[in-house]
Amino acid sequence: MITLEDHALQNGFGTAVLEHAASHDLPTADLTRLGMPDRLIAHASRGQQLAEVGLDVAGIVASVKDAVRKVRAGRGGVG
Repeated sequence: MITLEDHALQNGFGTAVLEHAASHDLPTADLTRLGMPDRLIAHASRGQQLAEVGLDVAGIVASVKDAVRKVRAGRGGVG
């Protein structure tokens, strides 16, 4: 599962998903949260800021591919 938000990761939607999963004894190892990191983001255009934190199209695609690779590797390449 992948969550994506144009918001801080801390206390955001992805955190709520993690909390819900934990309270229902659901697995969270394959959950990937994408959002704004808890750090200063350089003054720039909106597109440049999103690219800096990997929330532009290329960054999101790379994160999804990486998450899929990790899940497949964890299942012996099946999936």
